[in-house]
Amino acid sequence: NNSVIDPEDLLRRTLTINDQITSRTGKGISNVNVAYAGLAPIPILAAAGNHITSRCDVIVLDYERGNGWHGLDKMDDGEELNITTPIAVNSTDVAIVMPFSVAIAPEQLPAELKDVAYWLELSNGPRSDSLDSEEKQKRVLKEFYDTCVSLRKTHPTLKVIHVFMAAQASFCFRLGTV
Repeated sequence: NNSVIDPEDLLRRTLTINDQITSRTGKGISNVNVAYAGLAPIPILAAAGNHITSRCDVIVLDYERGNGWHGLDKMDDGEELNITTPIAVNSTDVAIVMPFSVAIAPEQLPAELKDVAYWLELSNGPRSDSLDSEEKQKRVLKEFYDTCVSLRKTHPTLKVIHVFMAAQASFCFRLGTV
């Protein structure tokens, strides 16, 4: 309703999602079938994914402007995910950049993160429907996860991973599941 909401308060509200499901259905989240369809800022979508899917399987839907909600029922097209490693190593901060639906320019990153950025890019470039397959989303997320796990080897003093992402809402939600 065009009102400003405190982002930290909104993140705290995601902690109550499981309680809301229980109070509305009379069943615990592990005893209901859940379908998730939501549009929100990326951190909120990821937090919702983390809180909801920790105890149940979820059918994730996506939104296409002009056409409404749809399932992620396309086949994985096998498109490669190219990972470019950073120039600098052994940093306390690194960035992971994922321009899947809209391009992200290196100039958009804070100056202190440009040389420590990992770029995860689809070989066919960013586009609004680049991740319309559940299998493709899971495959790309596995590569994201593997990249995160391997960061300690090249950055033993790592403390913070900054994520810059332009992606479909369904993918942002699913990111929270990992």
